[in-house]
Amino acid sequence: MSEGRGDSRRRTRSSRGRSTADRDGSPERRAREGGGRGNRSRSSGRGAGSGSVLTWLPPPGRRTEEPIHERLSLDPATLRSWYRTLLIARGLDEQCERWHGSGRLRFYVPSAGNEVVDLATIGATRDGDWIFPSFRHMSIPLLRGATPREVLDAILGNANDPARGRQLPAQSGHPAHHVLPPSNARATHLVHAAGCALGMRLRGEHQLAVATCGPAAGSTPDFHTALDVARRTKAPVLFVATQSRGVAAANPMLVAHAKAHGIASARVDGTDIFAMVKASRDAASHARRGAGPSLIEAVRPKPSGNGDESAIDPIHRFRQYVIDIGMADADGISALEEEVATELEATAEEALKTPLPAQESRFGDVCLQEPPTVVAPRALDIAEGSRA
Repeated sequence: MSEGRGDSRRRTRSSRGRSTADRDGSPERRAREGGGRGNRSRSSGRGAGSGSVLTWLPPPGRRTEEPIHERLSLDPATLRSWYRTLLIARGLDEQCERWHGSGRLRFYVPSAGNEVVDLATIGATRDGDWIFPSFRHMSIPLLRGATPREVLDAILGNANDPARGRQLPAQSGHPAHHVLPPSNARATHLVHAAGCALGMRLRGEHQLAVATCGPAAGSTPDFHTALDVARRTKAPVLFVATQSRGVAAANPMLVAHAKAHGIASARVDGTDIFAMVKASRDAASHARRGAGPSLIEAVRPKPSGNGDESAIDPIHRFRQYVIDIGMADADGISALEEEVATELEATAEEALKTPLPAQESRFGDVCLQEPPTVVAPRALDIAEGSRA
């Protein structure tokens, strides 16, 4: 009997070893799952596995005459409007960087390079949807309908700021456009987005929640909590993560986390406007029809710091495409760029002239009826101000 049990245990260990080898290294499994280095390349646009990247535009530096936008039923007027919006978003970001460098802003996180990701993501939303942005996505309020002046007022924290100057620069929300303030704590807003989406689903609404994050979010407990809650409840939420190829080797692919949670996911070239639009539309449709959450990992090449980096800039790639298909020429685009720059310069000057919020405004928007602990200090401050 003891020999029989020993043989059984040896056979069990042997079979386990074979099954583990089959799971981890068999050619058949690699073929089924698209493993191997050869499949971690560009996708033709029909889909992408966990290692491949969905992209429609030709590689940076190459030209095309194919009207790729027609696959998405986009007309020339829409493309021209998109390009102008991207220019405004980049111009606002550059203006804020100048203010930060000169000391006018004590805190600012640049957003350059994420404009195409934001445009495609917000383009798939509707008016009633809620947006939970992270840092480096300053263009989201603009894309949701805020004017450039409103964006700058919120960043400066002046009297026109919806938060009345109570937030750090670049952290103000825009309630009128359903854009919440970014969270200082990494990935905590992803849980909020999942909860918001669940609440809308339980009320029978057909709105969508969208949350953006960076590559480091995948190493936080809140990231996995948000994905788990969203998957279990089929919450209509779209998670959009930006990932630089330069850090992809140090951080696990976020789509791998999503697949482990049983969530639909895709890796997309974050500098390819058409691939991002396609992926965002599909993810939004997936959520609205009750199929549950999705995650898009927008991969962006990391600037090397050597030579011309414009080839991997998302706005430059879109500009080159518009020129290649003959929709506009370089002179016309340059004129548009100068026009936008002039408009933003005037808008920035007006925003700087706006005064800071009044002292007494800091007591408002807190209680429906102010308690004595608020009324008394306010009266004292006003009295001291009048004596001064």
